[in-house]
Amino acid sequence: MIGWRVPQVGAGAWARVSYITILALVFLEGGALSCPSPPLISNSSTCLRGCCCNYTVELVNCSNLNQNVQIGVIRQNVRILHLDWNAMDTLDRGNCSALSRYKNLKMLSVTHNRLTTINANCFTDLKRLTTLNFSTNALTQIPTADVPYTVQTLDLSNNRIRTINQTVFKSMPNLTALYLHNNEITTLPSKMASNTVKLKILSLRGNSLTTISPDAFGPNLEELYLANNNLSSLGHKWLVGTFNLRVLDFRNATSEQDADYKVEWKYPGFASKLTKIDLSSNGLRSIIPTAFDSNNALQTIDVSSNELQLLPKGLLFGRVNLTTFIAHSNLLVNISRSIWGKSTSLEYIDLSNNSITQVSVDAFRSLGMLRYLDLSGNRLVSVTFLGPRDLSLETLSLNCNDIAEAPTLNRLAKLRILRMRGNSLREIPNLQNLSNLEEVDLSWNNISMSDMVAFDGSPSLKQINLEGNNIVSIDESSLEYLPRGLLILNLVNNSLRCDCKLGLNERTLQKYQWGLYMDDVMCASPQQYKGMLLTSVPQAMMSCPRNGTPVKSIILLALLAGIVVALIILGFLYSKYRRISRTNSARRRSYPVEEKSSALKDLEEAGHLMAANRSAGSYHNLRGSRDLLGQGSVAGSCTKINGSAIKPFEEEFYV
Repeated sequence: MIGWRVPQVGAGAWARVSYITILALVFLEGGALSCPSPPLISNSSTCLRGCCCNYTVELVNCSNLNQNVQIGVIRQNVRILHLDWNAMDTLDRGNCSALSRYKNLKMLSVTHNRLTTINANCFTDLKRLTTLNFSTNALTQIPTADVPYTVQTLDLSNNRIRTINQTVFKSMPNLTALYLHNNEITTLPSKMASNTVKLKILSLRGNSLTTISPDAFGPNLEELYLANNNLSSLGHKWLVGTFNLRVLDFRNATSEQDADYKVEWKYPGFASKLTKIDLSSNGLRSIIPTAFDSNNALQTIDVSSNELQLLPKGLLFGRVNLTTFIAHSNLLVNISRSIWGKSTSLEYIDLSNNSITQVSVDAFRSLGMLRYLDLSGNRLVSVTFLGPRDLSLETLSLNCNDIAEAPTLNRLAKLRILRMRGNSLREIPNLQNLSNLEEVDLSWNNISMSDMVAFDGSPSLKQINLEGNNIVSIDESSLEYLPRGLLILNLVNNSLRCDCKLGLNERTLQKYQWGLYMDDVMCASPQQYKGMLLTSVPQAMMSCPRNGTPVKSIILLALLAGIVVALIILGFLYSKYRRISRTNSARRRSYPVEEKSSALKDLEEAGHLMAANRSAGSYHNLRGSRDLLGQGSVAGSCTKINGSAIKPFEEEFYV
């Protein structure tokens, strides 16, 4: 689903080839100058049938005709002539005679044919010829005597050449680039380049070389390619005299039996201007600490695919121009700052596919220019070596380690690409506020928590790869933290539950307007949708009723409901209080009336009794009344009957 873009890193490494190399490759590629336009003339009276011609640059391309081309009718002022991918087995006398007519010819390319011989004196009259390309044929020797002195680039690669004559280049004093790779050459003659003092590029990779004469190369040689040979017993002087050598490609160049060369390796320090050296795939078991001390100009060192268990202390000390160090696919265990010290120029470090378990906390902190760091395929359990200090990293690769704890990487302000595929992460690392972040690969971990707040403040993010994790659903409220420019969110091979709680549905996709590609995402549950593409699940099953109510609205509604309930309770309590208050007030007002009524009733009864006694004239009846009314009923100035006051009365108690 995701095609991760290959980062453009290591600009100071293999991309740095000389201007001469670039020019040579442009001219040597058979199809590179196929038929530029305008103007383009094809199948006309002025262009050979089946060819295409561009007379603006005087180019004629008669490639892919699958025949022994008769070139005599080609326009004579042509400067660039392609006869590639045909069935030509020789440049015979007729074709050579025809070629002699093209006095302005500067480049001739006859690649991917079946040439075994080239007729003598075929190029004698071509005094402006600078480039000859006969690669991918069946030639067994180098055409020599008739090659004009003007030739600067000669490509004889992918042929069957076995030997090189010492005087072979005598007629080519201006030769600057010679390509002999992928032939069957076994030895190089002494002083091979003595007649080619201008030779700058020599490619001998992919031959059967076993030894090299100490004085085989000239003083002006700048690029030497010896990869994929079988060299042994080189000694320490095989590069003597190569004062201007800048590029040495020594990949897989040594014999398996040359054990001495593989232990305590040291570069023979004759080429002090060397800027790039490739020692990969040579079975090197150790390197002495001072191996590169004589090469202060080094910009790129590649010791990958060897058997190194240790990078010695001080190996890269003093390499002030070093920008690229590659040591992947070795047996390294520990990495410390002592390897490079304060090599502040380092921009690209590749230590992938080793057995690294420990990286010192200050290993990279002095590398202020470091842009690319690859520690994939090791045994790291944490990334504490990145530390709290800011680095200038743009690409960080930690694939296929044992990292379980999600690191905090938001101090890497310039980070563009993060790769942590195949670890043991349980959650997404903190990547907040990384304004330059573009790609994140967290595939094949153990991530189950999918809170996208980890990407908050990363507006440049285009790709997030979460393939092969344990994600069941995504917190819908956290989707707002993903940038609007997001193009890829890879959720393939997860444990997605395709229901309304998933978080990703048609409504959310329309809301955030991402350009997401979701056609490969499958459901893991519920059972009726297991194995079904997410895009095939009915949208009705992906939308929960009212599930989209914002959190703030829910909180506000809850507060309002609480206020209403509180008001109802307060109203009820106030109403009850008022009822109790009115009842108490009524009772207080009723007390005096009841007391007076009771007193008046008692007085009335007492009066009736006294009146009866008077009428009877009986002292004893009066006394009885007194006894009935109490001891104080007939004496004193203020008497209470049943608690009520009555006025005193005076009576004569006479019979």
